[in-house]
Order: sequence, then structure tokens, then C-alpha cells
Amino acid sequence: MSSLNPKIKDYLLEIGPGRWARCLYPRRRYNIQISNIAESINSAVKEAREQPILKLLDELRKAFQNWFLERSKLAASTFYPVTTWAHKEMRDKLEKANCMEVEQLQTNTFNVKYNQKTFFIDLEKRTCTCRQFDLDEIPCSHAIVGIDKLYRNKYEYCSKWYDIMMYKTLTMDH
Repeated sequence: MSSLNPKIKDYLLEIGPGRWARCLYPRRRYNIQISNIAESINSAVKEAREQPILKLLDELRKAFQNWFLERSKLAASTFYPVTTWAHKEMRDKLEKANCMEVEQLQTNTFNVKYNQKTFFIDLEKRTCTCRQFDLDEIPCSHAIVGIDKLYRNKYEYCSKWYDIMMYKTLTMDH
């Protein structure tokens, strides 16, 4: 980066990595890029942007209405205890977890070895030294190995925001 603009390196070091590195941010951040929603809205109302404001607002209302309807239908057809996205993430991580070694340290703590690295998992605190469990609030592949060792339900370690009932509550008509 410094070869593109020498001031960038100094600036990034000055503000500190906690401001630009997700894994070092002191609080929870979400895995959503702000520009994506703006791009989605822009593409949904592309033609209406040249129209009077009332036409633009009506097109925005229609776009949001359609998005909520699509998500509502998806939620109604889901039979997993979590959203389909969270279920797919868990399934992908489960495949990776199958080739890991696990050592239980205490009731809820484990060391998991994978690719000559050791990861420490605390299921009670919902943390892993890879930080993926902490940041995404969905069990990482290392945590899944520990959860399986205890014969517990992996979905219970997902954040309530991935819970299908929460999703249905947010997307269904009331």
C-alpha cells in the first residue's frame, strides 16, 4: 500500500489497527458491507431516480416490499432451527471439522489441532483463538469439534440473530 501512496501507511498506523482490522476492533462488528445496501437500492430504483420524488419514493416502497416478501417466503419454507445462510455456514464448517484433533481440557474448554496449529475454544464464553466464533457469533469449525465432543446441539451456540424464529418474527406480517 505504501508504494501506491506513502501517506497511507503512516495514516493507518496513526489511527491504529483497531479502527481498520475487524479482528482487532474492541466491539462487535457485523459482516455486512455498507456499500452493498446502497448498491442494491440504487439498482432497484435506477430508472426512478430520474423521476419526480414521489415516483422515486413509490419505487423504493415497492423494492422494500418485494425484498421483505421474498425473505418472508424463504423464512416460511425453512425447516432448520437457524437461517438457511447460517445452516450452510455450519455445514461447510462441519466438513472442515471432520479432520481436526480435539483435546478436552475442562467441561467447556478444548484445544483443537489443525494444520499444525492449536486453537483454544471456550464454549461457555463462545470464543476461539481464531476469533471467527467471537466475531461472527456462529461456531467456527474448531468450536464445532468441541461441541460434537460433548454431544451438544451446534445450533444452540449460534447468536439469536441467526435463529429462524427471530428471522420469521422480523420478516413475517404481523
